Amino acid sequence: LLPYLIGDEPLTYWRETYYEKYNSLLDSLRMSDSLDIEDPVVAANYLISKLPDKSYYYTSVTPYPFGHIGPEYVQYLSGTCREVTDFAVYLFRALGIPCAIDFVPARSYINAGHFWLTTWNKDGEEYMTDFPQKLRPVRKNWWYRWDDSSKVYRYTFSVNRGLYEQMAKYGEEVYPFWRLPKFTDVTYGYGYNFKKELVIPLDKQYKTKRNGKIAYLCVSARDRWTPVDWTVYDAGHLAFQYVRKGSFMRVATYENGELCFLTDPFYADKQNDEIHYYPVGKERQDVVLYAKCNIEIENRFRNKMIGGVFEGSNHPDFLEKDTLFIIQGKPNRLNTTVKSWSDKEYRYLRYFGPAKGFCNISEVAFYEKNDTIALSGKIIGTPGCSQHDGTHEYTNVFDGKTWTSFDYHQPTGGWAGLDLGRKVRVDRIVYTPRNRDNYVRPDDVYELFYCDRDWKSAGKIKAAADSLVFRDIPVNTLLLLRNHTRGLDERIFIYENGSQLWK
Repeated sequence: LLPYLIGDEPLTYWRETYYEKYNSLLDSLRMSDSLDIEDPVVAANYLISKLPDKSYYYTSVTPYPFGHIGPEYVQYLSGTCREVTDFAVYLFRALGIPCAIDFVPARSYINAGHFWLTTWNKDGEEYMTDFPQKLRPVRKNWWYRWDDSSKVYRYTFSVNRGLYEQMAKYGEEVYPFWRLPKFTDVTYGYGYNFKKELVIPLDKQYKTKRNGKIAYLCVSARDRWTPVDWTVYDAGHLAFQYVRKGSFMRVATYENGELCFLTDPFYADKQNDEIHYYPVGKERQDVVLYAKCNIEIENRFRNKMIGGVFEGSNHPDFLEKDTLFIIQGKPNRLNTTVKSWSDKEYRYLRYFGPAKGFCNISEVAFYEKNDTIALSGKIIGTPGCSQHDGTHEYTNVFDGKTWTSFDYHQPTGGWAGLDLGRKVRVDRIVYTPRNRDNYVRPDDVYELFYCDRDWKSAGKIKAAADSLVFRDIPVNTLLLLRNHTRGLDERIFIYENGSQLWK
């Protein structure tokens, strides 16, 4: 029998409703002579392809106390990965397709967990999907190789009594995640880069004695640490089984409702079998910071600027034009300043996006020599944005707001520019990539923290430009930059060779 609940949603008669609404989508499959109708994965992928509406509206992270919203509302495919995966489970189970929800409590590079759908073909091979994408074998999915979340679990309908009894015998309060464990550990099945046994040497453990009998392996989420695995606390052999490499972690006990740390943060290197620890030492350095969160995940925006060109012309149609500058590498900061290649004067100036770049750009400013005020004029360009709602039009490129951007509705041919009303010689150009507002913004107040057992403040600075300089910061330590003015996205990093390195 298939479970009638996913988790804690209100109990309703959902199965018949789903069956009547979606069963007919499989009618042509049942009549097929070419498709393997006995294979659950074939049926699942066919069903996904026939769904009338596969639009997925990601809104925000749903707080866990909200619970599952139930079978009626998840059909709108709106919410987080959890709501969309819930819909897929109701859909598959109503039509007799076996499935489960796999998840990670905390990911290696963003401040949230993740949920996805798992099922099996007729030979028992495991498949996964970020619904409504097509199901693919786990070991051929991008996630298998590139996501570095330390532990992976699978939800179960009933309590994992073996795990529950195993932890209960130690007679102490366990971390909430394990109090009623309706899940099982499936990390091994996703273990492309993993350590069969992660051992914490005695010399890497704090000398402070702890009373807890259970040790937890924790992964970072902003300035917090989230337990994702557990083991018996044995200082002489403190080890965790089947841990995926590629995350910053540390070990703690759970006492009086708080995590009590046993180690400094450490990183399990994917490229080799080494574990790098980050204790605070005596050596100090100055650090120059450009972002509060990993901007590498914004490469889809930054890379779309490579090949973009700034042009000048004295014809409004730009049939005759000169090149002022060509972007040859992805920008690494909020504002990149370049010198114009031309010494001629132009009335019309523009940024022309590269092929297949959708003219993604946030801001452009042209300057005359020795002038600190950007040139202004009538904004011109190619109208129409991918969102079809006016939110990402070409006019955003000259609105002075680095958090708005242009996203042309066609992959090629988009541009944004100015009619200055007079001829001007451009001395320099300042441009900003389309972004998620995680760079350092002028006039915002930032505070840098470093991990010395607990998070300690290195001071606050009001940004005067798109970078910050903090002095006398411990070398080889974990850092966190917080913006007190706006925003919640922030991630831990280390500072090596003059750069922020996000792990």
